[in-house]
Amino acid sequence: MPNTKYKLSSKGLYPAPLFTNINRKEGKIVTPNKATPQIQSVKSGAGFTLIELMTVIVIMVILASAMIINLAGQRAGRDVRIAQNQLVSYIRQAQSYTLSARTLPGGQLAQYYVLRFDLSKPTQYTLEAIYNVSTSPQLTDIQTINLPSNIQIATITPATYPIAINRLPANDTFYTSSGSTLSQPIAANGCALIAFAAPFGKVIFNGECNPSNPGSMPYTIPSSDDSNDYEKIINFQTNVPCASLNNPPTCSASTDSIMTITLTDTGHTVSKTVTVNAVTGSVTFN
Repeated sequence: MPNTKYKLSSKGLYPAPLFTNINRKEGKIVTPNKATPQIQSVKSGAGFTLIELMTVIVIMVILASAMIINLAGQRAGRDVRIAQNQLVSYIRQAQSYTLSARTLPGGQLAQYYVLRFDLSKPTQYTLEAIYNVSTSPQLTDIQTINLPSNIQIATITPATYPIAINRLPANDTFYTSSGSTLSQPIAANGCALIAFAAPFGKVIFNGECNPSNPGSMPYTIPSSDDSNDYEKIINFQTNVPCASLNNPPTCSASTDSIMTITLTDTGHTVSKTVTVNAVTGSVTFN
């Protein structure tokens, strides 16, 4: 038998290698892959110790806490500014209602628009109106304005009062002397009124607002009742003496005054003020 292997090799041809797979469907012959070196897994001794892991966790907690505190501070500042702008808007709105002789929903013509600050409810204040002054004065609520969440009229502190009325020296036994002005600080559970009288929007302050709970509205304001602070506003405007103090016509109402209202967050981290000048009618804030 002729040496076929030799003849083929002499012509540069070699016998086919052993095949590991024959693709019968395609009719193709697949040659085996070259041997692949075995990949050995490398064991590493690297890792985190318990102390290192706890250190990382502590650092992450500190960073997260700092971020939360910072965001909370920014939120408080933003909310106080919103409450401040809101209060300024409602003061100017009450002035506008008075100057434009805006009627009430029932058609009554309001002689006074009043903002009531009852510090026993420090998270809100009320817009009110007084009408029928010449016959039987009536008080009615128009709207209760709620401050943003976590914002309130500031509680009393040694440095400031929630609301303070400062005026030039005058013969008024209701006020207490404080330097060159007479000052009426409103206590933390006190009450104060800002009234705007038609038709010129004259500003009148009162450092109290009895009755503290008028009950159902409209409320009939008793005439010649010096204990009723709504009546004092009417008497002041119409120059009716205040019999109980025998000190016409001021009693506790005044128009030569400046009222400052302080707003703060419940954590007392940020505070803003709104100031109303009764002489000029201007509203300022910082």
